Amino acid sequence: MFSDEELRVRGRGLSELKSVLDGLRIRFLLTDGVLLGAVREKNFIRWDWDAEVSVYTEEFAPRFAEARSALEQAGFQIGTVNQDEKNLKLNVHKYDNKYSLTGYYLDGDMRRRTQWQIPARFFESLQDIEFQGQVYRCPSPPEAYLEYVYGEWRTPKKETRPEHYLMPRVFNQQSIIHRLWRWLAS
Repeated sequence: MFSDEELRVRGRGLSELKSVLDGLRIRFLLTDGVLLGAVREKNFIRWDWDAEVSVYTEEFAPRFAEARSALEQAGFQIGTVNQDEKNLKLNVHKYDNKYSLTGYYLDGDMRRRTQWQIPARFFESLQDIEFQGQVYRCPSPPEAYLEYVYGEWRTPKKETRPEHYLMPRVFNQQSIIHRLWRWLAS
């Protein structure tokens, strides 16, 4: 569980991440646990280990090196890097927090990555949400996105394994990574 001060510092880092991406005019939106916390808790979720933003793979991939460089110049340390368009991800760290920039590519009426699939409409219809003293973009309406991803999202679930908190329609439980995770956990 993270303290109020640790969550405040996480918010400062998210604000700095926003500043870099806005400066580069890279579109992103709050999703996943950050959006869940913003809507339900009006704060980050105390047991969530990172702060996620989603990016549009077709826009972010060509500017990956530029974004990485700008984030480094802003004091972020580079963590996991995956430039594969099917699983685009850039994890950066600052103030002892991890910030994940996760790419979703368009595939028909869905936005996908290796283990996830979300209806594209959630990336097309956006709205502003005030969070931690900043205005961010998020799927519109956020409650519909949260219901699609989490099902009953209003009740906190202190889980770290995606298959325990994500709806099966979102999380590909048959992926190789998931099968390996289950094998290692058994």
